[in-house]
Amino acid sequence: MCPAVCPACLILAACFDLKDHRIPDFLWWIMAADSLFIPLMISEGTYYAPLYGSLHIGADLYAGQETFTLSGAFDCLAVIAIQEKIMSGFYGRADSHAFSCCEVFFFFLGCGIIGHIIHMSAALFLLSADQLFRRNIGKNLKLKEPVAFVPYICISFFLTLFIIKSFHLSVLYMV
Repeated sequence: MCPAVCPACLILAACFDLKDHRIPDFLWWIMAADSLFIPLMISEGTYYAPLYGSLHIGADLYAGQETFTLSGAFDCLAVIAIQEKIMSGFYGRADSHAFSCCEVFFFFLGCGIIGHIIHMSAALFLLSADQLFRRNIGKNLKLKEPVAFVPYICISFFLTLFIIKSFHLSVLYMV
């Protein structure tokens, strides 16, 4: 699998969401399958993809610390369960799938729940700021007109990758 498949599927999902407000399920399956192959692509503590440069992870950089832990896997599964069972009622099934696939990607990059919190916060902030600017928020703090959320998730995904790379946040997860 190619390290750019997951980000490419997310971009494609954002395009489908903008155009039709419907995203084919096969995109989520491709993203999830691709994310599961990331450990096979890791060599010497560096995961490289042309879209976002090299992300340093693994025990080579942080001596004595493992990137993939049992508690990290539990965190990842817990986040996915919360996204799929609880949060899908708030913003939609496709949006939950996008967050879940991104969480698997962040888990295998070694930043786990920290990456997910940054990603989800950034997506919600971008959506809120944009809809506030467009005056699409009603008095009850709900959107007047429904909007595609996956494009905001996509933008925040790349923003989160940049933050992880810039601040080496995978070490926070491994402490």
